[in-house]
Amino acid sequence: MRFPGYAGGLSFSLAPFTLLALLIQLLFYIKVMDKQISGFGFPLDIIQVRLMASGLFFTLVAGEFCARIFHKKRRWGRSVLWLLLAVQILAGFYHIRVRAYFDPVILLDNAGALSSPGEVFYVLSSVFQVSDFFLIPLILLILSFFHLGAGSGKKIFSPVIPGALMVLMLILPLRLTDQGGYLLQRSIGVFTGNTAAAFIMESRIHGEGSFSYLQNLTSGHSRSEALPDIYLIMVESFNPFFVEYAHGERAVTPFFNSLLEKGVYVESFYGNSIQTAKGHVATLCSVLPAIRGKIMEQFPKIRLNCLPEVLANEGYQTAFYQAQYDILYDNTGPFFEKNGFEIVRAMDQDMLEGVPSHALWSPWGLQEDVFFEKVFGDLEKKRDGDRPLFCALATITNHMGFSGLPESEMRVVDAPESYRDLYMNSLAATDAWLKVFFEKLHGVPGGREALVIITGDHGHPMGESGTYAPQVGFGESNFRTPLLIVWPEKLKPGRIKDRPYTQVDIAPTLMDLLGIAGTWPWMGQSVFWDDEERMHYLVQPYNGQFFVVLQGRKKYVYGAELEEEYFFDLEKDPMGEENIIEKLSPEDLRLFRQAVARMYSHQEVIRADRIRP
Repeated sequence: MRFPGYAGGLSFSLAPFTLLALLIQLLFYIKVMDKQISGFGFPLDIIQVRLMASGLFFTLVAGEFCARIFHKKRRWGRSVLWLLLAVQILAGFYHIRVRAYFDPVILLDNAGALSSPGEVFYVLSSVFQVSDFFLIPLILLILSFFHLGAGSGKKIFSPVIPGALMVLMLILPLRLTDQGGYLLQRSIGVFTGNTAAAFIMESRIHGEGSFSYLQNLTSGHSRSEALPDIYLIMVESFNPFFVEYAHGERAVTPFFNSLLEKGVYVESFYGNSIQTAKGHVATLCSVLPAIRGKIMEQFPKIRLNCLPEVLANEGYQTAFYQAQYDILYDNTGPFFEKNGFEIVRAMDQDMLEGVPSHALWSPWGLQEDVFFEKVFGDLEKKRDGDRPLFCALATITNHMGFSGLPESEMRVVDAPESYRDLYMNSLAATDAWLKVFFEKLHGVPGGREALVIITGDHGHPMGESGTYAPQVGFGESNFRTPLLIVWPEKLKPGRIKDRPYTQVDIAPTLMDLLGIAGTWPWMGQSVFWDDEERMHYLVQPYNGQFFVVLQGRKKYVYGAELEEEYFFDLEKDPMGEENIIEKLSPEDLRLFRQAVARMYSHQEVIRADRIRP
């Protein structure tokens, strides 16, 4: 009996590769159900059973397709099949540890980081447990002894039919829950944009030039006769839920807490996205980060009108210092040199001369107390005394992983056991080193009268929304980060509550405080201006791609991958845990959808280089 697409006859014999892939996927499903790990979005009912069945069927057809394709490639086909199983296993372990599927976009957006083995290992160690580094290689070693290809008989199942079924399942509107299917489906979605089709059509209403970035920004403050020195400190991974928080009797941020009564603190402040490069562009250029990719790296020639350029036109000397070792990471140095900074320095070999070894424990960069000493030492040589200074500083040691901190610097948990313990110790150390900045600042001429802004480059969840990974989800702690403005004798201390602001509002706020009005292609406004109807935009580029729109205490979320919508009343539900999208009025829903359409349009504006006239 013969069928089209079969060679020699009908055979239902499965290749060892397929059987192993099915076994691995089945074990993964069992592990997910046992630990009740999120990622499917459904309770264990007929819907989830159907999803798992479709995932196993895709694993079957994809496994048979690959096994038959590489069957005759004896020299390298076996290695390819082994690598495919390795990807499946790694993706499965990632899902279990992070509680979300591995998004290939993470690799695409951060390919530059792969050139640094130390940083790669540091990130991996923050994702996987120590046991995983032994268990995964052991599993892969065992698999290397298996014959993974198709059987050796003459009647071998042709790859045509399983290949056709695999393609059909990928192009149909199915949700594939197996690791291989998700990776393929997500990759296709990234390159075709199919998941965003519902809003792409609506975004066409915003034609060329109709979404203008130019704003005529006024100031509610009088211009100072003598412009102050300005210091903007962007703290790595600053979670605001640890401000004024104590673990037992030990405060996590005691020094930062002491500054709150000396400045204006914005309680509902958000990073516009979840990575350093995106946060720096939003903060310093008042532009929403790109939906896909990093503006600094993917669009290095884009014409912006960033804060250092604007301040330079007002007579400021401008400087950017980062505690990270590599100024070329994310194309940071060249980008900021192009956009208005006169001095751009990382803690490279020249800056590290004479640094004690105990300050070099982090693979990412220099311990901040020594970093601040180096910054002020370098500024002493390069200051133009006749000009006010704008200096942006980016810390680094409170970086994802939060490990490696010397025991002598552990201020909150003496023997950390959890990721949260590591984070509290790391943030507490950064807080203590922040005190060194002010000690050095008060020792320079005009330092006590300087305007200081402290914020985060982005937030970092610590379990508040069920995740510890910033690339997963759209919870409040994924985006929230502090904003504190201190200007002695000039700015009355206080708190701004219940009104959301984001990183794009920092540049307009600074110009407002200086009493300088102007027209700039910025997306923000001063935090001292109250506009309850204004919409604020946040982007989660990974794990399904989520677009968040804030309006007052209302929070709307669009999940692009599954075309899902969420709505939260943050007045009654501060952490955004109860989706009440059904209670949103049709008119409000239309306005929020239009806001998401603007975010899609923004990506095209970036590509077309239309931000600055």
